[in-house]
Formats: sequence, C-alpha cells, structure tokens
Amino acid sequence: MIKNYINLLQQKFSNNNFFSKIILSLFKLRVLTHLSKDDKKIISQWIKFKNFEQKKFKGHLIYNCTIDQAWMGFHLQQLFFLQIFYSQGYVPIILNSYNLEKVYKNLGYISLKNIFTYVPKDTNFSLIKKKLNNLKSTKFIWKGINCGNLAKNSALRELKISSLSLKNNKHLKVFKFYLIKSILYVEGFNFLKKKYQIKNGLFNDHDMCGEGEIFNSLLNNNFPQFSITAGYKNNTFYLKKYFSKNKFDHPRSLSKISLNKMNNDKLNEKKKFKLKTEIFNTYKKKEWEIFAKTQTKTDFKKSEEIKKFLKINNNKKNIVIFSHIFYDATFSWGVNVFKNYEEWLIRSVNALCKNKNINPILKIHPANISKSNNNKKFINNEIEALKKIKNGIPKNLKIILPNSIINTHSIIKMMDACITVRGTVGIEAAARKKLIITCGSGRYDRLGFSLDFSNKKKYIKFLKNSKFEFPGKLNYKNGEKFAYYTLFKRPFFPNTKVSYYDVSKKNFPINKFKPFDINSKKFIKDKILISKWIKNINEDFLNN
Repeated sequence: MIKNYINLLQQKFSNNNFFSKIILSLFKLRVLTHLSKDDKKIISQWIKFKNFEQKKFKGHLIYNCTIDQAWMGFHLQQLFFLQIFYSQGYVPIILNSYNLEKVYKNLGYISLKNIFTYVPKDTNFSLIKKKLNNLKSTKFIWKGINCGNLAKNSALRELKISSLSLKNNKHLKVFKFYLIKSILYVEGFNFLKKKYQIKNGLFNDHDMCGEGEIFNSLLNNNFPQFSITAGYKNNTFYLKKYFSKNKFDHPRSLSKISLNKMNNDKLNEKKKFKLKTEIFNTYKKKEWEIFAKTQTKTDFKKSEEIKKFLKINNNKKNIVIFSHIFYDATFSWGVNVFKNYEEWLIRSVNALCKNKNINPILKIHPANISKSNNNKKFINNEIEALKKIKNGIPKNLKIILPNSIINTHSIIKMMDACITVRGTVGIEAAARKKLIITCGSGRYDRLGFSLDFSNKKKYIKFLKNSKFEFPGKLNYKNGEKFAYYTLFKRPFFPNTKVSYYDVSKKNFPINKFKPFDINSKKFIKDKILISKWIKNINEDFLNN
C-alpha cells in the first residue's frame, strides 16, 4: 500500500519538479530498506561496469517493469536479458529506473524518470475528470487502449477478488486509482513513443496496468513485442514474441510453428521416461512452479493415504476440480464460458456434487498462500464462494486446502479425472494419461487429448451425469507430446546462473547474474541462443 500512496503522489505532482524530486527520494529510500547485502554488492559492481561495443543500432526497446523495486533480485535478473538485447542492437529505454538509474546509464541505456513526468501539459484533464465522474461500468477506452480492462485486472489483483462492483466504494476507489494511472500511462507513453520512435518493448506482465498500455500501443503485425516470464523451476524462463495476431496467447503456449513441429515429432519410450522423471524430480526438489511457491511445503503421499485423509472408503471414481486463483491474469488468456473463475467454480462444484457415480473433490489452488503474502488474516476465497450455493457447501464434497502437505503430483496419481478451465494441472494430467475436462479455451484445449466444453449447459449436464468413462476419441499421445514440449522444448534453460528462488523466502528471485558473467563462455552461448530467437519467424523460443 505504501507503494501505491507514493504512486498517487507521483501522479498528482508529476509536473512539479520540486515535489517530484522529493517523491522520487521517498521511493528510493523505501527500496533501500529492502535491499540485501548481496543486492547492494552486485549493484556496486554494475555501477563500475562499462558496456561492450554495441552492434548496429536497430531501435529502442522500452522496458517498464511494474514489479516492485523492493524485489530487487528480479530487476537485477532482468539485466541478463537486457544485455543480450543490447548486444543485438536494441538500446533499452528504462522507465521508472529509481535505484538502478546509475547502472542503466553506465550500460548505455536510456534511463528515464517516472512516466507521469512525460504526460503532455495539453492533456485534456477536464474530459478525463468528466468521464471518471460518469463511470457506469469498467469499460473504458482511452485513445484506442482498453484502460478499463487493465485497471480492472490490477484492481482485482490488489483486492484479491473475482469481480468488481462500482457500487462498492472500496472497489470503485481502487478501480479509479488504476484507471487514472492507466490513462496517464497512455498519455505519457504516446509522447515517448513519438520522441524515441519506439517500436519494440520487453514485458513481464502485459495484462496489467503499467505494462498493458505500452504493450497494446506497440502491438502490430510488423514489430515483435518480447515477453519473458518465469519457468516451471529454478533458472528457467519462457520467451515469446507477440503480434496483433497472437495477443491473447498464453506466454507458455505453443505457436502454430511449434505445434507443427510437435505433431511431426515422435515421443519414444526414452522421452516418456524423461518426462515423468523430470516432473517427479522437480516435485521432489520442491521446485515445481517455484516462482509461485505452490509445492515448497508439500510431499508425496500414497493414493490410499490421500483417500484416508479425505475419508473416502468406496471404489467410486475420484474426480478433482482444480480451482484457479480468482484474480489471476490467466482469465485474459483465452475465451471464457463463465463470467469469472468464481462463477465457474461455484457452478462446477454444485453440478459435480449432484453426480452419484463419483467422489467429488476440490483442490484449492496452493498459490493462494503465497499470493496472500502469507497474511495471517488470509481469507480463503474459494470456501467463501462455495457458501453462496443454495444449501451451502455440499456435504459430499471433499476439500484439499491450499496449505495441504499433499503435493499435486500425488493427487493426480490418485484421481481418475481433473476439471479445470485452463490450468497447468491439465498438462501434468496429460503426462499421466488422465482424463482432462476443460471449460473455456487456453493453451492445450482442442488438441485431441482433453474433453473440451464451450457451452455452459452441456458442461453442467456432463458434470451432473457423467460416469467419466475414458472416451476412445482422445489421443493421449498428443497429451504426452504437449507436456514434453512444455517442459523441454519451450523453456529457455540458461547456461548462465541467472537467478533462483529460495523456498524459505518470499516469492521473488534471488539474482546470481553479475558483470563478470558477460565475458564467460556460458553467457556467450546464451546470447547466441536468444539472438536466434529474436531474429527467427517463430513466436516461441524453442530448444532444438
């Protein structure tokens, strides 16, 4: 919240040079209180470092990471990628550089002040104020950018809820804060875009306020926008290029080129064994999706142990609904059947619990814990949502809470089928040849290995009545191949030690990348791999 108050001050006093300097100092001071000794040491090393000679100038690359600078490990980690882009002729333009301003300048980057200082003085503030005073929904387009949707996504994340009500004063206040921020980002970036002739950007979270405005402003089918997101285990990343044609694709999805390669590929027994071993070992090391800390406090359990824990003493099929984080950005990555993840969960649980053929089980998403910042007053959104069912939470529903010590790998082994909208669990289930039911579109539906629904009534009817028999039409070879490509082909595995997540600390990376790594053979190998991806026609970074 302190960050948001400072942000609000920056919005209000952006054109006042004196107050801007004071606010900037407050922001830097706040970040300094969070810096570790290692962070300070690495920053001092970077400040002394002079960059290598750049290749022929190709253009500017805008980078405006919205992740809190108190998570300094993340920002230092990004220098690895920025240096590679720099080596390929892209000059990074850094917005909101704060405590790393000297580092960026010494590296030859363009280090800019806060975005709000670039909002033109002739901006029509009276029109903005008029529109804000007449809000009737979250739909709000400003100069071609869907600021309303970006503000809504950010507000949902901050409030940790599934939907906004503008009749709720708290919801309205938070939404307006992000909407104003979004509008000012559009105004400020339009000025910068024209001044520096910016055509490319580097993004981490392009569905949220602060990055989304820049991403959508630059998006076209001629110049790629580069996305880098965390991988499924330590020192692993997913790299994707975005154009207008694939703007709604999941960052980990497979492009048409990648899917064609997958379809033509053969998955032999050796690769199948490698796939299952990788999943098992990653869980064993407690690294599975470690950036979200989903499995760091879990362990393997036998199927009989899980049944005993859940008080299941029959031979019926075990059907598991895997909930989604209600405010997760993934809701923007595909076509949705229900209005939000909460409605999907309520309707799915209500329908499944009426099915007498099966044992209905709900696995609540474990990232609820880390995303709540380990708040002692943590409220379980899923449990609260299920209380809205007519007669309350169904008595026959078995619930596995987010802080359960049972790892997801063991649950998948025990279950007969999983139900999800578009969750990663579907890919894990595919690797074990389990029945997968999806409701909506994502990155793996309609590829032949899942039972997919796009009609609400048909979906609900299926959950109520199905015996969850194995449909002969499903092609689990495709499922195994998709899982293999997701874990081995799509990720970028740096030769350089870039960063890692400590299981005992908060969910942000600890940087390992230092200036002297730039001259190492490992970094040179990584530079060659990424530079090929930057230049090639495939949207995805794909390993050979």
